[in-house]
Amino acid sequence: MTKAVISNYGVGIVLLKGSSVLLQLRDNKPNIQAPNTWMIPGGGVGKNEDLVKAVKRECEEETAYKLNNPKLFYKHLIYWGDDLSLDRYYYETYDGVQEIKCLEGQKMEFIPIAKLVDLNLFLGQEEIIKKAFELSRTSYIPAQRGNLM
Repeated sequence: MTKAVISNYGVGIVLLKGSSVLLQLRDNKPNIQAPNTWMIPGGGVGKNEDLVKAVKRECEEETAYKLNNPKLFYKHLIYWGDDLSLDRYYYETYDGVQEIKCLEGQKMEFIPIAKLVDLNLFLGQEEIIKKAFELSRTSYIPAQRGNLM
């Protein structure tokens, strides 16, 4: 049996606004992974790039929103085609001031958590979003403790 090797690293931001979360509708292009699917904004981490800097960069590149203090809370392994990626997710509460723009994908909008079941949501995203909502309403436990790193 061949052991899977992580070949990519990714980050995502769960940006919360009341009982809604910011989601991106990916482009509907057949040559991309998960076309026409709703998902958490994020992307790849550059070689030797700091994870917090990566999530801040990805958020700003896709939404023009500048994160203040993203909190690491979740990680998982996922296959993107033939590539195994270790993705880390952060959350933060929307400041209500900065304008959100759609700089990648078809659209970017805050979706009520109750409406997630109605979306073509990328695999595993609902679980990640619900965990961020849960943590945002309780005391935050940094992911650096335990086995989340």
